[in-house]
Amino acid sequence: MLRGGDPRSWGRAAQVLAAYLAVLVAGHMLWLARFRASAPPEYDEAGYIAIALRDLHGWQRDGLTGLWRAYADQVPEAPLVPLAGVVPMLVGGAGVTAVLAVQLVSLVLVGVFTYRLACRWRPGWPAALAAVVATAVPAMADFTRTFHFAVPAAACMTGAALAMVASRGFTRRGPAVWCGVLVGLMLLSRTMTVAYLPGLAVAALAVALRPANAPRRARLVNLGVAAMAAVMVAATWYARAWHAVRDYLLDAGYGADASSYGHALAPTDPAYWLYQLAVVANDLQLPLAVAVAACLLVGGAAWLHSRGVRAGVRTLWRTDAVVPVALVAEGYMALTSSHNVGTGFTLAWVPCLAVLAVVAAGHVRTRAASRGLSAALVAAVAFALMVKSDALPVVSGTRTVQLGGLPSVAVYDGDWLQRADMAGDGYAVPPAHRPLPAPHHRWTAFFTEIGDRLASPRGGTPTRVLVISDAGPLTTTRVSLGLQLSAGAYAEVMRAPAEGDEAAYREFIVARRPGAAVTAALVPGRDTSAQRALEAALAAEGFAVHDALRAPDGRPVRLWTPRAPTP
Repeated sequence: MLRGGDPRSWGRAAQVLAAYLAVLVAGHMLWLARFRASAPPEYDEAGYIAIALRDLHGWQRDGLTGLWRAYADQVPEAPLVPLAGVVPMLVGGAGVTAVLAVQLVSLVLVGVFTYRLACRWRPGWPAALAAVVATAVPAMADFTRTFHFAVPAAACMTGAALAMVASRGFTRRGPAVWCGVLVGLMLLSRTMTVAYLPGLAVAALAVALRPANAPRRARLVNLGVAAMAAVMVAATWYARAWHAVRDYLLDAGYGADASSYGHALAPTDPAYWLYQLAVVANDLQLPLAVAVAACLLVGGAAWLHSRGVRAGVRTLWRTDAVVPVALVAEGYMALTSSHNVGTGFTLAWVPCLAVLAVVAAGHVRTRAASRGLSAALVAAVAFALMVKSDALPVVSGTRTVQLGGLPSVAVYDGDWLQRADMAGDGYAVPPAHRPLPAPHHRWTAFFTEIGDRLASPRGGTPTRVLVISDAGPLTTTRVSLGLQLSAGAYAEVMRAPAEGDEAAYREFIVARRPGAAVTAALVPGRDTSAQRALEAALAAEGFAVHDALRAPDGRPVRLWTPRAPTP
């Protein structure tokens, strides 16, 4: 099975893979219809959908000029995925579910690119298996079902790796240009992928400088053309946004905010170098992680045993296999260097990891061992797909194991981001295999109603809106989404400091000068002192309640605007 079989079987493998991808997409669509229809968007997702709606409204108001302005002015979040969301919203209507078509298309591209990349070494059934592994990773399922940037970034990076290999050491101009274009699109799809540029550079230089029939000068010219294509594509946004992106990435990756998103270990601690393994294992979940690790270890040992360490490394460096190896190795090191483990950061190079696992298993000389590794991958994939279907209660929950001093690793985790978000806000939610109850499905309409009410006073929408911090589902990103859904209007939605007394809030209001404010009690049962202090500060600074609503959970929500001047 892992030997690739007869060339006549390669067409059948491609057909089976196409059928699998069609079934996989259909399965995700059924899951979305059951669990996501009108369910409230997750915190970050709400902000990304609001950006997509801003792009859509720019197009509807001013055509290409408005679309370009919305695209270019968006900072610091990467603009490509929200921009792509305009197309399905034009077809399916402006809302929180149509944009997910971008994720489904990206998942299919991940599968196709992974298959084509693996065909360079193991065509046919092994390549199809690599594509199945890449698309069945549990974290890939999570981020396919929510409007985040991880899956499109994975598609772009895998496509860039494929184009680099197809360039045959940069002797072919067309694939070299496509490699650069896809690297540029990768940077536009997610800003943190800047961290993966060194790995791409190492891989590109390795394949361009190795001995080849074509003159080295011609190969370096093609490499330069690829680099220029990447710069030209990325510069459509980074030329204006790079200052904001630089400050954002440095602060989130290595600054004050980094430790709040992950570990804080010293490089002298062995756990520092192993911590990211636990992150990768959680993205794959334990059965698939063990199967992939077994392929890499057993296959890698067989490779080195047959050639020797020096010859094996030298051979690797001189072949196209250096491309996925460099991307995985540098990606791991880049993520290890930061305390911020992020959300789905590893997914960009997981397809390359799947290719390496299948290729490594193919180097095991014993047919029984090779087939055993293949069977382990197939079994782990089937288990992962079953868990993420949320069809069986027995594996729809979460079970973890502790690995020494490292974070716990999921044996299986059928949870999903929107449910976990509501549970984190303190709400009672059913098990993961059951949809959220009816009250939770009214939140999106409630955010839209807030947008309607904010847009109505004095005939306009305030350009700055203040929202109390930590008020459960009532977050800055969801208020921004509500404004886009109701009025198609952009406003800077600010979060009030998490802790503060009336004097501190008054100082904040004077400094930031909001045009409106939204206040609500925190999740029922929590301290309301911050709400009371903020409302007192608003009243003292000349604001008054112009509207009052009741949230789906029964909490009163107040909308504040400045008092009209006294005649």
